[in-house]
Amino acid sequence: MAAITGSWILDFLLLTAAFIGGLYLFYWHQFQFWKKRNIPHTKPTFLFGDMKNLSALPMALAFKELYEKFKGEPFFGAWILFRPTIVVRDLDLIKHILVKDFMSFHDRGMYSNEKVDPFSG
Repeated sequence: MAAITGSWILDFLLLTAAFIGGLYLFYWHQFQFWKKRNIPHTKPTFLFGDMKNLSALPMALAFKELYEKFKGEPFFGAWILFRPTIVVRDLDLIKHILVKDFMSFHDRGMYSNEKVDPFSG
């Protein structure tokens, strides 16, 4: 295998720096999703998004905290790891989505295990 710089240590360091830089740019780009669309959102943490407290709290309680943070907003943006997720708070908008737009949203959501996390069920 041909070396880039002639030193395997320097090659390793350059490749590691490029990988970390690429990972950072990927996350930075992902975390601009709600900002570009002018939708109220939380400030996500690197690697975990809004789920940094997930190990300490059941998912339902983590989302309850987010839900209460955006009181008065019809919807807000959040992140599950690096994936943007919208949370709808307005009852009329929820009804519209679940009734009239059902075919567009019927397979969205998250898996929940009621035995491990009964609140998510």
